[in-house]
Amino acid sequence: MAINRLVAKKYALAAFNVAKKLNLVDQFVLDITKFSVALSKPMIKELSNPAISRQNLRKIVAELGEKLSLHKQTIKFLEVVAEERRLSDIGVIESHFIKLVKVEKKILEVEVFSIQNLDAQNIQDIKTVLAKKYADKIIEIKQSIKKDILGGIQIKIGSTMIDASLKRQLFSLSQQFQSIL
Repeated sequence: MAINRLVAKKYALAAFNVAKKLNLVDQFVLDITKFSVALSKPMIKELSNPAISRQNLRKIVAELGEKLSLHKQTIKFLEVVAEERRLSDIGVIESHFIKLVKVEKKILEVEVFSIQNLDAQNIQDIKTVLAKKYADKIIEIKQSIKKDILGGIQIKIGSTMIDASLKRQLFSLSQQFQSIL
């Protein structure tokens, strides 16, 4: 699996470089996502059948790409993916491609955990605070519900977690009481 992920990342990087050179990055994001959604697991399994020739795989992908109204350059890329029998990796290719685009566009992904969805003003307040530290980035916030934090919020930025949850505060208070006793 690790080798497949590595290979998929190389395909994503190759697609990104081509898309960037042709000024089609946004189009590739839309197309690769549309193609990935269109391929069901049973369909990927069928297309992984070694009895299907590489040339026929190219034709199938080209026809599907045309039906989905994908850009001709995206179709060419997907034909190569199919010919190399990597359609089972399309989800990983898509995911890594999007990560490359976000890095290029200086988009910072932030995940905010709370016990309920925050209102627009709270989200804007979080963006304002983060913008001070990450002035050169576009802040993109994804909200997630996490009932076990009891209250407050947790903010995940990359591998960093800022924990302002009630659960952490209670745990901290508990540790302080235990050290006193």
